[in-house]
Amino acid sequence: MTLAIEEVKKVAKLSRIGCGEQDLGLLKEELSKILDMIETLKEVQTDHIEPLINVSRATLSMREDIAYSINTLEDVLANAPVKELNCFVVPKVIE
Repeated sequence: MTLAIEEVKKVAKLSRIGCGEQDLGLLKEELSKILDMIETLKEVQTDHIEPLINVSRATLSMREDIAYSINTLEDVLANAPVKELNCFVVPKVIE
């Protein structure tokens, strides 16, 4: 598939690829090869191939979902340099 230089410039801009005028020819060539490969892949017959959902045949074991708290209020506030009314006191940042 052949691309026009304007299309290459547009693709480069959209993909944020910084390239000069001297690089456009090489980029055009590379993009054309990629599009040709995609066209080739479109022609592959995959009707008889089952879709792959998961590569691994291993099953994931589920653990029991138990909610529990490991920190008490006292444990958490023990690390606070300054606390007031069971809250952390932080410096004022907005006037």
